[in-house]
Amino acid sequence: GAVQGPAPPPREGCSWAFDPKTAKLIMFGGWANDWLDDLYMLDVSGIVGPPYAVQGLVPNEGPMTGKTEISIRGLQFYKAKIVVKFTDGRNEEVSER
Repeated sequence: GAVQGPAPPPREGCSWAFDPKTAKLIMFGGWANDWLDDLYMLDVSGIVGPPYAVQGLVPNEGPMTGKTEISIRGLQFYKAKIVVKFTDGRNEEVSER
């Protein structure tokens, strides 16, 4: 969706925070020829990725024919069902855990 409301005026030295539960970027205060005490929030849920992250694959490459067992290392995989899809653009293989 479109961003609603006025944009914050230019400033420096403001404080930033990100709330992962609501996916909001929060900006407070700063300096613009005077100290500011305003607060702005931007919903970035449409551009922020999922709460998990892939950190590595072992092995990190294999034959084009596939059928090689791999281990996927990452963050917060335990919180949900894991579905991994492999494709060559024509064929797809799905693995679930």
